[in-house]
Amino acid sequence: MASKSKEKLSSRTSTSYGKARRSASKPDGKHLLATYERAPIGIAECSPEGLYISVNQEFCRITGFEREEILTRSIKDISHPEDYGSEMRLHEQLLAGEIPSYQLKKRYIRKDGEIIWVQVIRSLVADAHGKALYSVGIVQDITAQRQAEAEIEFQAHLLGHVHDAIISTDDKLHITGWNHAAEVLYGWTGAEVLGRSIVEVTQSELTHEQRSPILERMVRENFTFVEAVHHHKNGHAIDVEARGIALLDEDGKVTGYLTAVLDITQRKQIENTLREAKEHYRKLFDLVPVAVYACDADGVIQEFSQRAAEMWGRVPERNNPAERYCGSFKMYYPDGKPMPHVECPMARVLRGETLQPHELELLVERPDGLRRNVIANPRPLKNEQGEIVAAINCFYDITGLKQSEEALQQLNILLEGSVQARTAELQASNQALREEVDERKQGEKALRENRKNLQSLSQRLVELQEDERRALARELHDRIGQALSALKIDLSMMKDELSEDSKQRIGSRLDDSVHLVVETIALVRNLMTDLRPAELDDYGLEVALLAYSKEFEFRYNIHVRLEPSDMAIPRLNSSVEMTLLRIAQEALTNIAKHAQADQVTLSLQHEENVIRLTIQDNGAGIEGLPKKIRRGNHGLTIMRERAEAVGGKFEIFSTPTTGTRIEVTVILENGASKA
Repeated sequence: MASKSKEKLSSRTSTSYGKARRSASKPDGKHLLATYERAPIGIAECSPEGLYISVNQEFCRITGFEREEILTRSIKDISHPEDYGSEMRLHEQLLAGEIPSYQLKKRYIRKDGEIIWVQVIRSLVADAHGKALYSVGIVQDITAQRQAEAEIEFQAHLLGHVHDAIISTDDKLHITGWNHAAEVLYGWTGAEVLGRSIVEVTQSELTHEQRSPILERMVRENFTFVEAVHHHKNGHAIDVEARGIALLDEDGKVTGYLTAVLDITQRKQIENTLREAKEHYRKLFDLVPVAVYACDADGVIQEFSQRAAEMWGRVPERNNPAERYCGSFKMYYPDGKPMPHVECPMARVLRGETLQPHELELLVERPDGLRRNVIANPRPLKNEQGEIVAAINCFYDITGLKQSEEALQQLNILLEGSVQARTAELQASNQALREEVDERKQGEKALRENRKNLQSLSQRLVELQEDERRALARELHDRIGQALSALKIDLSMMKDELSEDSKQRIGSRLDDSVHLVVETIALVRNLMTDLRPAELDDYGLEVALLAYSKEFEFRYNIHVRLEPSDMAIPRLNSSVEMTLLRIAQEALTNIAKHAQADQVTLSLQHEENVIRLTIQDNGAGIEGLPKKIRRGNHGLTIMRERAEAVGGKFEIFSTPTTGTRIEVTVILENGASKA
């Protein structure tokens, strides 16, 4: 390969370099090649892509590579990563013809790993049409020059910080110079210490074995610094940072050392205080009853609480790229569908997304197979420029709450089943009564009495159902509600007992925990409201309908308009009020599930001795409505039977163009239904 490169060079020197490179004596290719090889400065030719295609011996010596090795490499391969970008920008301008040449100082990484400084001057060789053929670089080793500049720079730095203790010694570490700052720092005057060993005067706690490599590094690297413990003349310890250089003669022999000493005792005390505060924060971090952990901008877990490790079922490895976003959890959407880690709330927040509350609930599975229902509460941490640099997440375990909800749902199912069973029994009894009336041809009076009995039984069933709901609401309030309120108080008290420094670090996390508890309390209150609306007991039917309409509108994003009554609505019999409210709730729920509507109108009208509830939507209507009623559509049947239980009339009208309208009419006597 070297032979081919030389032949290529000979060809170039005879064709591309032109008349400017010809001398009066017309040297041949061998003469030019010898000059190229023996030049006391590095010469390297590179392709437009930055690949080395020819180098001389001096360039090989500078870089430490053999010719065959360097010709397999590019400019990037031997350039220091911090300098490569700067040269490539200049190289692109050179290839584009924007500049005739460029020069810069940069660092090379030699074959043995040593970093050296070089000065590069590079120009372009192009063909007759201006197309770039290759570039020629002249390279000079300036490492020694840079070291001299660094020494001058350090000495200038020392002169700019004369408040530091400046101490000079000979090569045996005997003090030859001791400035005023050194006198103040150590308590010794210059006259007292000149000629004495610096080790003896400063009473350094560094051992000989520790000091020797520091001095060697000082000679090798020309500058070093170290933290150590020295002592004042009176004996008290001083934490110091010593920065020193070796003084060399023309032959490179050490003639002495120059050291700048800075008192860092106060800084060390602050660091110790911060370390203690961090340990205290760590203990508080682990005491928080919520799983808390932090990730960097790439989602790699950096910190976590003991509660997080317990919830994960294992202790994750910090700074491990495999430990990302949600640790060792397998994640699922609330419907049970697997969730990729890159779609979990923590990952989405790190991508800059803003999440809605319903997006933060998920099902997780630990490595041991145990599943937990959790609410994630990730928050991004941003720098001053608004860039996301990390995120913190709280996992709130709501498995117990979910189990309570499921138990409540099962109880509701059982209750509804019981109501249906009893309703079926009543229907059978009603049918039997009808047949018995027909068979015995009893008069209308007996029939009215039987119907009245049936109505009383139906009303009693409604009352029993509401009693069951009231009891469940009371249990939620007295047990779960009080427990959550106590947890909120405990968290608030915990925050009040924190120091101001700790509040700044974990106060926001405690606030997030309190916020989660408040949200859970609100959820329990919503369940209690569904079971037994407080507005109905306190303010009556109209206010209860308005409150539920607002909640329904918020939950399903379906606009609900409540038309005011022409006449004031009096307080009705509690059974009538609850029946009309339940019918409205059932109708709105069916609209949300099936109607595909975006607007609902509720009307509650009081006309003399009649109260009329109307629910009208603008949805798709109910196809085959009469058949659905005859076949016992569950929702419609429940609404009709509730109305009949209080002596009311239930009617439903539906077309594909106008949507569905439900009307419930109840006859009142003195503000109460006849029932």
